[in-house]
Amino acid sequence: MRAWQIAIVVAIAGVLGWGLVGFSSDRKTLERALAELSQKTEKLRSENRELEDRLVYLTDPRNLVKELKSQFNYREEGEKLVIIVPATASSTATTTLPGSAGGR
Repeated sequence: MRAWQIAIVVAIAGVLGWGLVGFSSDRKTLERALAELSQKTEKLRSENRELEDRLVYLTDPRNLVKELKSQFNYREEGEKLVIIVPATASSTATTTLPGSAGGR
């Protein structure tokens, strides 16, 4: 009878031990997931701060006009627009106007 009691105690200890191993594995998985989510949260908070700063910047009408001009070549009525393209950045062929030094 004593052997059965020992066998039952060993079986219960084995089941509990197996459960602890499973909990340990689950804990490590959850810790990794928590670290990933924390990293994503911090990244999103940083992006949110940048967007809020941008929103504050663009609420000033002068800054909004400045951005329109720089990004979309917007110009106000009567304002001239000059676009300067560096010679090294141009991939198109250059032409010369009639009467200029190279246009004979």
